[in-house]
Amino acid sequence: MIEGAARVMPSMSQIAELQSGEILVCNATGPGWAPVFSFIGGLIIETGGMLAHGSCLSREHGIPAVQLVGGMRLIPNGARVRINGTTGQVDILSEEPAAEAVEVGASA
Repeated sequence: MIEGAARVMPSMSQIAELQSGEILVCNATGPGWAPVFSFIGGLIIETGGMLAHGSCLSREHGIPAVQLVGGMRLIPNGARVRINGTTGQVDILSEEPAAEAVEVGASA
């Protein structure tokens, strides 16, 4: 489980805005997204499943990942969120811009 700032990214063109420890919220990931997995705190993807690119890379990097249909619409950019990669739970803690990510427990 991890808490941190949500970075909503509708496209890869904004990838340079992503900061270390942020929780990436996007529709899906592909090979071009691979470098960000070394520094994001977690991942919320709208499509895919356990064998999706983002899910596999999240497991390889030991970061929590969840699938949430409509996540980019439901989660405001900069909101403080908590995600649990084991249960798939996503909590919006605050819609105010958040500071750095803080690890809460074991990642899944």
